[in-house]
Amino acid sequence: MSPRFLVVGHVVQDVVPGGWRLGGTAAYAGLMAFRLGMEVAIVTSATCLPSELEGLDVHIVPSPLNTRFRNIYEGGTRRQVVESLARPISARHIPPKFKSAEVVLLGPVMGEVSPRLARLFPSSIVGACLQGWLRRLGPGGEVGRRRPPQNLAPFKAVFLSDEDLDPWEGRTILHRWAAQVPIVAYTRGERGAEVAWNGHWRHIGAFPARVVDPTGAGDVFAAAFLVALYEGTDPFEAARFASAAASLVVEQEGVRGVPWRQAVEARLRAYPHVGCH
Repeated sequence: MSPRFLVVGHVVQDVVPGGWRLGGTAAYAGLMAFRLGMEVAIVTSATCLPSELEGLDVHIVPSPLNTRFRNIYEGGTRRQVVESLARPISARHIPPKFKSAEVVLLGPVMGEVSPRLARLFPSSIVGACLQGWLRRLGPGGEVGRRRPPQNLAPFKAVFLSDEDLDPWEGRTILHRWAAQVPIVAYTRGERGAEVAWNGHWRHIGAFPARVVDPTGAGDVFAAAFLVALYEGTDPFEAARFASAAASLVVEQEGVRGVPWRQAVEARLRAYPHVGCH
């Protein structure tokens, strides 16, 4: 049986005091889609299946190493160091039954997935979290910025945050992408998000949240957005739904904070004034 929602990308070991916890777009987005009621599959590369993903349909590309990040938060910004990388994921690693998934999210964290993979899914709603194509590996594992990809035309929706673009050229790049892709979602933490639909931009407010751990908020936003879009919600309302989901995940550490649908809907009801304009 083919999944309704497929995520492709590395699961990550996020280093924390005393050890690590599960992270990466594949983990956060996969769990978010599952908790919204979707049949979910994940294609990743790792040494073994993380226990938090047991019960999901996870296809693992065997790797001698896991992808491991240190996230250093200073003054509201994040600095990242890569300690190790798992093997890349290519078209030959996608099981045939996964190619008919109705929604697909490419979620690279460090370029392990090519944008060309989108062409494997001509009948799907295909989105991408762009962060992994906007990063390069510097000396000592420091993560720096890479020049943005030029052509994103195969995608229905793309997602990125204000951490991912140089502020001096960010607006120009966003408008270029909005001319190529039907939907561009640019998340800005407590300042909400800017969403373009067919070139028309609107601001989406941020829901109040008691922030404990901001890691994974953008991944949860992307998954919740695509699920809402698949269910027939228009992109601006889908972004409001996604913003509510993202406000919940940051209130706990790691993937434990990924909310269930009931919690997202309760937050939407609790703050009816938070919307798009």
